[in-house]
Amino acid sequence: MSGGSFILRRLGREVANLLWPAQCLVCGKARDELDGGVCITCWGRLLAAPAVERPKTIDRLAVGYSYDDTLRAIIHRFKFEQAPGLARPLAEHFRDRLEQMGFIFLEPIFVPVPAHPARRRERGYNPSALLAKELAALLDLPYRPDIAARVKHTAHQSSLPDGERKRTLKDVFRVAAPDEKTPESARLVLVDDVVHTGRTIGQLAKTARKAGWKQIDAICLCA
Repeated sequence: MSGGSFILRRLGREVANLLWPAQCLVCGKARDELDGGVCITCWGRLLAAPAVERPKTIDRLAVGYSYDDTLRAIIHRFKFEQAPGLARPLAEHFRDRLEQMGFIFLEPIFVPVPAHPARRRERGYNPSALLAKELAALLDLPYRPDIAARVKHTAHQSSLPDGERKRTLKDVFRVAAPDEKTPESARLVLVDDVVHTGRTIGQLAKTARKAGWKQIDAICLCA
């Protein structure tokens, strides 16, 4: 997004907040300025992520924030309460956090962790895809949601015990092989919103390696 477009978007948001002050989706307090329905105070409470074990199938893993009470409330709105407008501010904060961490993208191709078609119909969108698309646009980097697909419908991973998660993730993804136009130095960057055990994104990376992708990174909003 250009600087002028960003300024216009911010100005429009500030005018709307001035004319129609609303309650923050997280703290519930009336605020004069909201970003995606969340107040500046709550956005300012985001904390750095704890250490996360990197799956062996992934070369580099970067996790932005801690999945604490504040971010859990925002993510819940985003994923389960029809709030796709949160994708942009979440991507903006994620971009800033990645810059703070010094994470450098190396010939990346952004690929969101895919959702099964039934899950997309249920929600109306794939949260990871929205996040990845917004982040790629902010960074002016390639976004290819067509590379990976979820071919097996499973229960929400957060609702399953560890052993069950491992079993249900078998053969759950399909990943397209690199085409002739893809340089050997290209890196898949798998994008997810929340990482718990790392099994989902690790299994996606494993499937991608079997498909012929040699360099794979992963970035997750929170853990």
